[in-house]
Amino acid sequence: MFTTDETAGCYVGSYDVSDIYDIQEIDLIQEWTGDGANGDAENVVPHNTHVLGDYLVTSYYTSGITIIDASDPFNLIEVGYYDTSPLSGSAMDGCWGAYPYLPSGLMLATDQQEGLFILHSSQITHDDFSDIMDAVCEGCTDDTALNYNPDAVEDNGSCVYISGCTDIAALNYNAMANVDDNSCEYYCDDFIIQPPACNSPIQAEYGEYVMINCNGDNLTFFDENNNILSAGSAMYVTSPIYENTTFFAINEEVVEDTTLNTGEPEHQGNSDYSSDVYNGGLLFDCYFAFTLNSIKVYGEAGERTIELRDNAGNLIIDVVVDVPLSEENGHVIELGWSIDPGSQYLLTTNTQMNNENFGNNNPMFKRTTGGLPEFPFIVENVLEINEGYFTDGTTEGSGSATDYYYYFYDWNISYQRSCQSIESVINVVLNTSSVAEDITVKSLIKSIDFLGREESNASFKINIYDDGTINKEIILK
Repeated sequence: MFTTDETAGCYVGSYDVSDIYDIQEIDLIQEWTGDGANGDAENVVPHNTHVLGDYLVTSYYTSGITIIDASDPFNLIEVGYYDTSPLSGSAMDGCWGAYPYLPSGLMLATDQQEGLFILHSSQITHDDFSDIMDAVCEGCTDDTALNYNPDAVEDNGSCVYISGCTDIAALNYNAMANVDDNSCEYYCDDFIIQPPACNSPIQAEYGEYVMINCNGDNLTFFDENNNILSAGSAMYVTSPIYENTTFFAINEEVVEDTTLNTGEPEHQGNSDYSSDVYNGGLLFDCYFAFTLNSIKVYGEAGERTIELRDNAGNLIIDVVVDVPLSEENGHVIELGWSIDPGSQYLLTTNTQMNNENFGNNNPMFKRTTGGLPEFPFIVENVLEINEGYFTDGTTEGSGSATDYYYYFYDWNISYQRSCQSIESVINVVLNTSSVAEDITVKSLIKSIDFLGREESNASFKINIYDDGTINKEIILK
């Protein structure tokens, strides 16, 4: 595997990843002279590298573009370069992207200041590219494996599997595991909830409604197909009973009722407001449903819209708040938002309202930086506040980092944990004598009048059935 590290003074590197538990760095290389024709090696900034057969084609910002022979990954050798930029230094100017995959063998290099370069190298030819296009792609073809390759057409035995707990609801859930090893541990394993005591068995007449009574305050009743019939009550009235029927009931008890505070407790440091172009927020994961009761902000007076968005950017809930001047002591915003399990939630402010009220994207709330934030903030198996998020409204100007804690301090949250008992079985047994009396099936053969003529609409008629029985029917008008 080949990588770059987009930082001044770094390298193009090759790594042995045949054992993902013991990845080995096997060689490093910097570009031709350091940083352009007159630069220093420590200012080199490699951007993206592209593998083409035995070669690596790398965009190098102010140092242009390079070609490295990687046929021996233990001995990377630079075999070509072109300096697209007259600039030098570690600023991320110059060649930002390279594309070596044209069938012609030509390469494209995009320089942010100088424009598009179309380059040719004797190292890369049309024949080399054709060989790559014609080659059969081998790799892991099992889509459950960690290294599944959707482009592979032949499996080369390289599939990687990790055993562990794959149930996200478990305490020891392993996000990397793709083979469940039955090791999952659950919060409720430490609690024993008594199952409900119910009246069973229950004798029922044919077609009768039956009342099932159990002890307990928060019971759930199920049928034999695991459909929920009733929840929250200790009593359930069945539909009419026509056969022996089994029902199930479980008891649920609250075993933990917690309210606590998390996140940075207060604004600190000398860096108050971010640049005007940025709106910010906090990214967090929810593992167990909780209520976000309140947050604290520090900032200028005015209205803002506080928003909660999912990991696709969809708005889940928002509220308009009028915040007084609170630069010193902060202001508590009451929310009372119920948050369900999910990943990469974003708590932020509405950019449009920020522009309307403050003239820019910034909501004029203070944020903490300067190495002071102590991410992540974890409430075990409930919540993890991961990092700060910022955006200037563009994809290129958006990102996240643990260096910034944006706006929302001293989260007050509450949650309840409930555990369930094993099932209690309730058998409803049909009285067989009532079945014999009430559910004898017979079919009408014909109806006749008192003279023996077939008649279905007469006011007096005799009905004859296939079991030999008859009855008289008189219709009074």
